[in-house]
Amino acid sequence: MFSSPAPRSIYAPALNAKLGEIRTVTILASVNRVDEIQCELNRRTLSGVNEDQKMSYLALSYVWGDTRNPKTIRVNGETVSVTQNLFVALAHFRQMTRPIELWVDALCINQHDIPERNAQVQLMGAIYRRASAVLMWLGPEADNSNMAFDLFQTIHATSERSTDEELLSSLERVTNNHSYDRHWKAVESLQQRPYWSRVWIVQEIVLCSHGLVCCGPRHHPWVNFNLLVAIFNKIGKIGKIACTSNCLSALSRLHRERVGMLAAAQKCFDEGGKLPLLDALVLCRHQKATDPRDHVYGALGLTDSPGFEINYDKPLFLVYREVVKYSVTRLQSLDILCECIPIAYAHRMAKLKDLNDQYHSHLEPVMSLDEGGFEHLKNCANCRPILGAIWDDMLPSWIPDWRLSLPRGGKLSGHPTPETLWYRASRNTLPDVRFPPNMQYMVVSGVFFDTLQTVMPLKPETDTSVEIHLQAAWSTWCNNIHPKGIYGDLKSQQEAFLQTVVAGKTPDGGRGACPIPVAKLNEWYGMRFITTEGGPTGVVETGPDSLYSGGLMPRVSSFYMAHKFFTFAATRRGFMGTMLYGAEAGDIVVVLLGARIPFLLRKYEDGDKYFLIGECCTYLQYIRLIRSSVGSLC
Repeated sequence: MFSSPAPRSIYAPALNAKLGEIRTVTILASVNRVDEIQCELNRRTLSGVNEDQKMSYLALSYVWGDTRNPKTIRVNGETVSVTQNLFVALAHFRQMTRPIELWVDALCINQHDIPERNAQVQLMGAIYRRASAVLMWLGPEADNSNMAFDLFQTIHATSERSTDEELLSSLERVTNNHSYDRHWKAVESLQQRPYWSRVWIVQEIVLCSHGLVCCGPRHHPWVNFNLLVAIFNKIGKIGKIACTSNCLSALSRLHRERVGMLAAAQKCFDEGGKLPLLDALVLCRHQKATDPRDHVYGALGLTDSPGFEINYDKPLFLVYREVVKYSVTRLQSLDILCECIPIAYAHRMAKLKDLNDQYHSHLEPVMSLDEGGFEHLKNCANCRPILGAIWDDMLPSWIPDWRLSLPRGGKLSGHPTPETLWYRASRNTLPDVRFPPNMQYMVVSGVFFDTLQTVMPLKPETDTSVEIHLQAAWSTWCNNIHPKGIYGDLKSQQEAFLQTVVAGKTPDGGRGACPIPVAKLNEWYGMRFITTEGGPTGVVETGPDSLYSGGLMPRVSSFYMAHKFFTFAATRRGFMGTMLYGAEAGDIVVVLLGARIPFLLRKYEDGDKYFLIGECCTYLQYIRLIRSSVGSLC
């Protein structure tokens, strides 16, 4: 949040957290647009108000913008500095003849009072749910933004056509018409505005019952943005549509990036109520935050997470560690480990060496601290920089770093929903986990499955060819076929190979076989697989899988498990596997109790400690789980 230098006197007396007190700000009317902006703070109470009951204030959703060169306004007669973007928004919404009541985080929360800030952030979900409307301020008119709003209105009118055929025909008048090229370019520019990247807008948009997208003098209901996404999702089911290149670019961004993501999240929220904690964290991970703790705190309003404390005094390491502890103990699942960013073991060892060279007398004591020792040490001015360098920059491998986005296609498990994460590696077991006093470790139990024997050599940085990747993977297998012949004859090995490279998933994340017939694999990638009538078991002919593409081939590179991040491997017992790049011979595949997907670990040289490399996939029919201690992840 923006640390407003507002005089603290305007916030006295303090808000009553037990009553759910909040402040709102009233912008006084002015007939002259150049007059100084005058505001008054008010108090409201949320407790006792039905969750679905709307109050009369409007909530402002905006991005702070550049904090340099602030503007000034008057609040309760005192001069207050605000960012230029907030200043423009307040000036825009100020009325000529009547006051307007808003909730604005930078003005309604005393940013200098950490306990108040903690309490108000806890209420953010309720604040946006109970607002009569949410004003989504994208900024002033620019980049032909008015043309984008014109197009929205045209498409909204078109969507009221009664039949699918009429809808397709009408939409093509704007999608395949070069006279609308500038409009589509404006739509793309609108989606690239900084507003959409802000972490707090996720809950502000998802929770609001009536959102109004505002840009310069134009505004458009947020529900119609949702409708736009829904229309083009529907087209994918009823037929293809012709598009100009500008239209295709704008629609692709709309569908797969933040606007589409937020629209989908709001639909899920409206249908099922609160989002699961992990879903909310994944949504917020792709956003930007000035305070990295907000990647967690900004997600809580979307979830039902009782007992999770918001505390801006708590160091980042402890906040992120608490997320894992809460998720594992309260939700009884290890799915959160799938969100760990793969960090090369060698990189971590090099980082530790650098820190040891710099802080050699402090490194071991700091790395072995418990919470009490950490709280004591962080109050020492000389130790705070060391704690920041060691703890916040050196998160253990089992703690997801929510500051970093997972790259598209960077997860075998995809987005973990009941429909798309059907893996059940550990069956119905529950996690067996302990969090010892030394906060760098998590002690887990599971079953050892196998050890990597051979890993496909890393391809050159410039090589992005699916053909080369697949051929190299198949050659790796053919050169290291296990004498036991687990998969049977050559045809059966090919079937297993196809299942392995796609991790047993269809392009939409559901359970299924590789949808590309062997004949096409041979034609496109020179695989020289055995071709039989109908292809190998589970491999079926399919039509174009994309609304806009002319066929399946242009989409294959993203379908094949984002080969930039994963590689092929064979285990000592003769199984095929898909591993994250960075995997090495000697790494072990384990199934942790309570985990839906296997993980790859690397043993440290000293003690029963392991480094979490990341997710992995091995192709087999079944595995019998036997409870066995794995050791400590660190």
